Amino acid sequence: MNSLLVISDQPALAETLASELAEDFSFSQASIKAAGNYRNEQKFDLIILDDPQKSLPESNDPRIIKLLRPIRLHDALYTIRKHLQIKSNKEQILIADKYIFLPTERLLKSQDGKDIISLTEKESELLKYFAENPGNPLSRENILKQIWGYNPGIETHTLETHIYRLRSKLKDLDGQIDIVFCDGEGYKLSYSAD
Repeated sequence: MNSLLVISDQPALAETLASELAEDFSFSQASIKAAGNYRNEQKFDLIILDDPQKSLPESNDPRIIKLLRPIRLHDALYTIRKHLQIKSNKEQILIADKYIFLPTERLLKSQDGKDIISLTEKESELLKYFAENPGNPLSRENILKQIWGYNPGIETHTLETHIYRLRSKLKDLDGQIDIVFCDGEGYKLSYSAD
Protein backbone atom coordinates (compact mmCIF):
# COMPACT_ATOMS: atom_id res chain seq x y z
CA MET A 1 0.00 0.00 0.00
CA ASN A 2 1.26 3.47 -0.88
CA SER A 3 2.02 5.88 1.96
CA LEU A 4 0.99 9.49 1.71
CA LEU A 5 2.04 12.48 3.80
CA VAL A 6 -0.27 15.48 3.67
CA ILE A 7 1.42 18.70 4.76
CA SER A 8 -1.29 21.17 5.49
CA ASP A 9 -2.57 23.52 8.17
CA GLN A 10 -6.09 22.39 7.20
CA PRO A 11 -6.88 19.04 8.90
CA ALA A 12 -10.00 18.69 6.77
CA LEU A 13 -7.87 18.25 3.63
CA ALA A 14 -6.10 15.14 4.94
CA GLU A 15 -9.38 13.75 6.30
CA THR A 16 -11.08 14.20 2.94
CA LEU A 17 -8.20 12.66 1.00
CA ALA A 18 -8.02 9.78 3.50
CA SER A 19 -11.72 8.99 3.08
CA GLU A 20 -11.49 9.10 -0.72
CA LEU A 21 -8.26 7.11 -1.07
CA ALA A 22 -8.43 4.78 1.94
CA GLU A 23 -8.26 1.64 -0.23
CA ASP A 24 -5.00 2.71 -1.86
CA PHE A 25 -3.06 4.70 0.75
CA SER A 26 -1.97 4.86 4.36
CA PHE A 27 -2.03 8.47 5.58
CA SER A 28 0.01 10.73 7.80
CA GLN A 29 -0.51 14.41 8.33
CA ALA A 30 1.77 17.24 9.43
CA SER A 31 1.36 20.97 9.76
CA ILE A 32 3.60 23.21 7.67
CA LYS A 33 5.54 24.04 10.84
CA ALA A 34 6.09 20.39 11.80
CA ALA A 35 6.81 19.18 8.25
CA GLY A 36 10.57 19.09 8.82
CA ASN A 37 10.13 16.25 11.31
CA TYR A 38 8.61 14.06 8.59
CA ARG A 39 10.15 15.41 5.44
CA ASN A 40 13.31 13.29 5.28
CA GLU A 41 11.59 10.01 6.06
CA GLN A 42 11.80 7.85 2.94
CA LYS A 43 8.79 5.78 3.93
CA PHE A 44 6.43 8.16 2.12
CA ASP A 45 5.69 7.44 -1.53
CA LEU A 46 4.08 10.82 -1.98
CA ILE A 47 4.07 14.14 -0.14
CA ILE A 48 1.18 16.53 -0.70
CA LEU A 49 1.81 20.20 0.02
CA ASP A 50 -1.42 22.19 0.02
CA ASP A 51 0.07 25.60 -0.69
CA PRO A 52 2.56 26.15 -3.54
CA GLN A 53 3.63 29.45 -1.95
CA LYS A 54 5.16 27.56 0.97
CA SER A 55 8.40 25.72 0.36
CA LEU A 56 10.19 22.90 2.08
CA PRO A 57 13.90 22.17 2.28
CA GLU A 58 14.94 20.27 -0.84
CA SER A 59 11.53 20.95 -2.33
CA ASN A 60 12.68 19.58 -5.69
CA ASP A 61 11.97 16.12 -4.24
CA PRO A 62 10.03 14.27 -6.98
CA ARG A 63 7.69 12.85 -4.35
CA ILE A 64 6.25 16.31 -3.62
CA ILE A 65 3.02 17.44 -5.27
CA LYS A 66 1.99 21.03 -4.66
CA LEU A 67 -1.75 21.54 -4.93
CA LEU A 68 -3.02 24.80 -6.38
CA ARG A 69 -5.59 26.82 -4.49
CA PRO A 70 -8.50 26.78 -4.44
CA ILE A 71 -8.09 23.02 -4.01
CA ARG A 72 -10.63 21.05 -6.01
CA LEU A 73 -11.00 17.52 -4.70
CA HIS A 74 -11.52 15.97 -8.14
CA ASP A 75 -8.33 17.58 -9.50
CA ALA A 76 -6.32 16.67 -6.39
CA LEU A 77 -7.35 13.01 -6.58
CA TYR A 78 -6.57 12.85 -10.28
CA THR A 79 -3.13 14.42 -9.74
CA ILE A 80 -2.27 12.00 -6.93
CA ARG A 81 -3.27 8.91 -8.89
CA LYS A 82 -1.58 10.14 -12.06
CA HIS A 83 1.70 10.83 -10.24
CA LEU A 84 1.87 7.33 -8.77
CA GLN A 85 0.90 5.75 -12.05
CA ILE A 86 3.70 7.56 -13.90
CA LYS A 87 6.10 6.53 -11.15
CA SER A 88 5.16 2.86 -11.48
CA ASN A 89 4.54 2.78 -15.22
CA LYS A 90 8.05 1.81 -16.31
CA GLU A 91 7.24 -1.88 -16.64
CA GLN A 92 6.12 -4.04 -19.50
CA ILE A 93 2.94 -6.03 -18.99
CA LEU A 94 2.38 -9.32 -20.79
CA ILE A 95 -1.24 -9.74 -21.86
CA ALA A 96 -2.72 -13.08 -22.89
CA ASP A 97 0.83 -14.52 -23.04
CA LYS A 98 1.02 -12.95 -26.47
CA TYR A 99 1.09 -9.16 -26.34
CA ILE A 100 3.45 -6.71 -24.67
CA PHE A 101 1.82 -3.63 -23.19
CA LEU A 102 4.07 -0.61 -22.61
CA PRO A 103 2.03 1.78 -20.44
CA THR A 104 4.45 4.71 -20.56
CA GLU A 105 4.73 4.54 -24.32
CA ARG A 106 1.00 3.81 -24.66
CA LEU A 107 1.64 0.88 -27.01
CA LEU A 108 0.32 -2.65 -27.25
CA LYS A 109 2.27 -4.91 -29.56
CA SER A 110 2.66 -8.54 -30.47
CA GLN A 111 5.78 -10.23 -29.17
CA ASP A 112 7.19 -10.47 -32.67
CA GLY A 113 6.61 -6.72 -33.12
CA LYS A 114 4.53 -7.14 -36.29
CA ASP A 115 1.28 -5.85 -34.81
CA ILE A 116 1.35 -2.57 -32.91
CA ILE A 117 -1.48 -0.34 -31.77
CA SER A 118 -1.18 3.10 -30.24
CA LEU A 119 -3.39 4.04 -27.33
CA THR A 120 -4.55 7.35 -25.97
CA GLU A 121 -3.63 8.26 -22.42
CA LYS A 122 -6.99 7.16 -21.00
CA GLU A 123 -7.07 3.98 -23.09
CA SER A 124 -3.65 3.11 -21.72
CA GLU A 125 -4.77 3.80 -18.15
CA LEU A 126 -7.86 1.63 -18.66
CA LEU A 127 -5.91 -1.25 -20.19
CA LYS A 128 -3.36 -1.11 -17.39
CA TYR A 129 -6.09 -1.18 -14.75
CA PHE A 130 -7.76 -4.17 -16.41
CA ALA A 131 -4.41 -5.96 -16.85
CA GLU A 132 -3.59 -5.46 -13.16
CA ASN A 133 -6.89 -7.11 -12.22
CA PRO A 134 -6.99 -10.17 -14.49
CA GLY A 135 -10.25 -12.07 -14.47
CA ASN A 136 -11.82 -9.72 -11.93
CA PRO A 137 -14.89 -7.80 -13.10
CA LEU A 138 -14.42 -4.12 -12.24
CA SER A 139 -17.51 -2.09 -11.47
CA ARG A 140 -18.31 1.04 -13.44
CA GLU A 141 -18.10 3.12 -10.25
CA ASN A 142 -14.71 1.66 -9.34
CA ILE A 143 -13.25 2.36 -12.79
CA LEU A 144 -14.59 5.93 -12.85
CA LYS A 145 -13.09 6.54 -9.41
CA GLN A 146 -9.69 5.00 -10.19
CA ILE A 147 -9.17 6.42 -13.69
CA TRP A 148 -11.05 9.71 -13.61
CA GLY A 149 -11.37 10.42 -9.88
CA TYR A 150 -15.17 10.64 -10.17
CA ASN A 151 -17.41 10.11 -7.17
CA PRO A 152 -20.02 7.28 -7.18
CA GLY A 153 -23.34 8.10 -8.76
CA ILE A 154 -22.04 10.57 -11.33
CA GLU A 155 -23.97 10.66 -14.61
CA THR A 156 -21.53 10.31 -17.50
CA HIS A 157 -20.92 8.20 -20.60
CA THR A 158 -17.16 8.79 -20.47
CA LEU A 159 -16.35 5.21 -19.48
CA GLU A 160 -18.55 3.58 -22.11
CA THR A 161 -17.11 5.84 -24.83
CA HIS A 162 -13.51 5.03 -23.89
CA ILE A 163 -14.20 1.30 -23.58
CA TYR A 164 -15.87 1.30 -27.00
CA ARG A 165 -12.81 2.94 -28.58
CA LEU A 166 -10.39 0.66 -26.75
CA ARG A 167 -12.36 -2.44 -27.80
CA SER A 168 -12.21 -1.32 -31.44
CA LYS A 169 -8.43 -1.04 -31.25
CA LEU A 170 -8.07 -4.41 -29.53
CA LYS A 171 -10.13 -6.05 -32.27
CA ASP A 172 -7.70 -4.67 -34.85
CA LEU A 173 -5.08 -7.06 -33.46
CA ASP A 174 -6.56 -10.51 -33.93
CA GLY A 175 -9.79 -10.42 -31.96
CA GLN A 176 -8.35 -12.48 -29.11
CA ILE A 177 -8.39 -9.70 -26.53
CA ASP A 178 -11.60 -7.95 -25.60
CA ILE A 179 -13.25 -6.06 -22.77
CA VAL A 180 -16.51 -7.71 -21.84
CA PHE A 181 -19.32 -6.70 -19.53
CA CYS A 182 -20.26 -9.31 -16.95
CA ASP A 183 -23.92 -8.62 -16.21
CA GLY A 184 -24.32 -7.18 -12.73
CA GLU A 185 -20.60 -7.36 -11.94
CA GLY A 186 -18.70 -5.02 -14.23
CA TYR A 187 -16.11 -5.00 -17.01
CA LYS A 188 -13.14 -7.30 -17.39
CA LEU A 189 -10.39 -8.11 -19.86
CA SER A 190 -11.16 -11.32 -21.72
CA TYR A 191 -8.83 -13.57 -23.75
CA SER A 192 -9.78 -16.20 -26.31
CA ALA A 193 -7.52 -19.00 -27.51
CA ASP A 194 -6.29 -19.41 -31.08
